[in-house]
Amino acid sequence: MAQRVKRNMSAFDCTRATLVAYVAKKPTLLAIDAGRKHIQLDIKPTFNQMEVWLAEQEG
Repeated sequence: MAQRVKRNMSAFDCTRATLVAYVAKKPTLLAIDAGRKHIQLDIKPTFNQMEVWLAEQEG
């Protein structure tokens, strides 16, 4: 049960860190990376994957 709560909270921590970095006027990729650090290792995308996904969204 504790593991499930921790996994669910990591989504909130990821979102919070991303938004705080974005509001602090960090470049988009760095703001997203700030949030990515809060994702558990077994589901965390690599920095390169994030960069590709972001490029697709901007493109």
